[in-house]
Amino acid sequence: MKHIPLFLIALAALPAHAQLVNGSFEMNGGPSLEGWSWTCDGPGEGTGGAPGSGAWHATKQPGHFKGCFPSYLYQPIAGAQDGDLYTLSGWVRCDMEEPCIGGYLGLGRLTEGDVAIEDLAGAAEATWTYVTITDTVEIADGEQAVAVLTAGAIGGPALLNPAHFDGIQLDLVTGVERRSSTSIHHYVDAALHT
Repeated sequence: MKHIPLFLIALAALPAHAQLVNGSFEMNGGPSLEGWSWTCDGPGEGTGGAPGSGAWHATKQPGHFKGCFPSYLYQPIAGAQDGDLYTLSGWVRCDMEEPCIGGYLGLGRLTEGDVAIEDLAGAAEATWTYVTITDTVEIADGEQAVAVLTAGAIGGPALLNPAHFDGIQLDLVTGVERRSSTSIHHYVDAALHT
């Protein structure tokens, strides 16, 4: 019987880092939105980064249904294929004063310039909160997978506080397959079969 070294199994079970550009929203010691695209108004740049994520972060206003909707900050995922499993994680927060819908991150798809989100995870806390979501890429021919950040949406053009984002990371989930089928034991009583 061949044995696979334990460290190879552990290595295969770890997530692989995917190509996400500038998840800390800073380059060369200053704020930067390089690698990111957006819908609606451009994102803001804020000082004071999340834990372990540098000195700068990005902000994004929520969208509204009577004006600009949807309001996203997004980045295409290079090399993503339909069926790939990714974990998107990062820090989100709201301002101390109300109202703030929250900061959300998720995976989606880009089709002819339009972004559609599959699933979201987020928080609406006044302190930096670490959020993570694992989801399967669902794209068709001509579509591209994207990592999406959003501050949600409201029904009208009210002025809400933006959501804050920092330390965004994307990991391709890989692992070792393990069978979980039940083993059925068979016992033959020789005394009954003579």
